[in-house]
Amino acid sequence: MLYELIVNSSAGDRILEWIEYAALAIEILAVVIIVGAIFYAIGHYLFQGAFRAEYEALYKQLKVRLGRALLLGLEILVAADIIRTVALETTL
Repeated sequence: MLYELIVNSSAGDRILEWIEYAALAIEILAVVIIVGAIFYAIGHYLFQGAFRAEYEALYKQLKVRLGRALLLGLEILVAADIIRTVALETTL
């Protein structure tokens, strides 16, 4: 009932439009986090590799940093998808 009131009004159209913009902004944030963290992790790996010979430990650190970055980015993408699905695509 409430959804029908929102969808059938001009204010409702604006609300749905803002929800779509919010979901898009959250997705962009997730991509920025993933890309930025990947560049940071690789840069840190290369910088530390130039001064230390502990390549195995550095590689493990790189894998952990990349994994954390991907996990955080994917969690944020899931949140954006949930917002979009619940607010904009109300189907059974």
